[in-house]
Order: sequence, then C-alpha cells, then structure tokens
Amino acid sequence: MIAPRTLVCQAIDCPYWNSNTQRSYGCQRYQTAEACHLVQLAAYLDARNEYALYSDDVSDEDIAGLKSANEQFLREDPQYQKDLKIQQMLSDPADDRTFRVRSIPKFSY
Repeated sequence: MIAPRTLVCQAIDCPYWNSNTQRSYGCQRYQTAEACHLVQLAAYLDARNEYALYSDDVSDEDIAGLKSANEQFLREDPQYQKDLKIQQMLSDPADDRTFRVRSIPKFSY
C-alpha cells in the first residue's frame, strides 16, 4: 500500500498556509515553495510544487518536529511580526481576497 501524499504546510498548521481564498492559494509568504525556510531543515520535503511543501513519507513525529521548528522560526522572525501588524491594520475579515496570516501559540508544549 502506498502512503498518502502529505500536504506539510497544512499538516503543521502553518500560519501562512491558506487553502480558502478566492485570489490566493497556498503559501501567503513565499512566492515559491522552494524559498520556504523549512526546506533547509528536512531533505524529505518536496518543494517542486509552486504553492506548498509535500512529502510522501512523513511520520507524526516528523510533523510535530516541523511544526515546532516553524513556530520557533516565526517567533524570532521580524517579517512575521510585521505581517501580523499589517493584517491587523488593513485586513477586512469578511473579504476572502485579503492577505491572511494567523497567530501562533506563544509556547508549544
């Protein structure tokens, strides 16, 4: 049996992942998946898709590790903080066409 292909961005609940807008699908931060900071951490990530990171062979432990690494990166990332502020000032929650970035928990346990 072949394991299902995992959409890693969605599985780790990345705050930049968006699967539900009219004008934008995928990562709201990077223009291509190859630019994502997570590609440097895990050789098994497939960044050939323009919009998202995938994996054919990823465990629950791998997902938990990537989620933790992603949240740690974002906590220290000035661009993420800036994006949150911009969204707060400019976004219309009722407009599906606007930029979306979600907050991450202050601490992961």
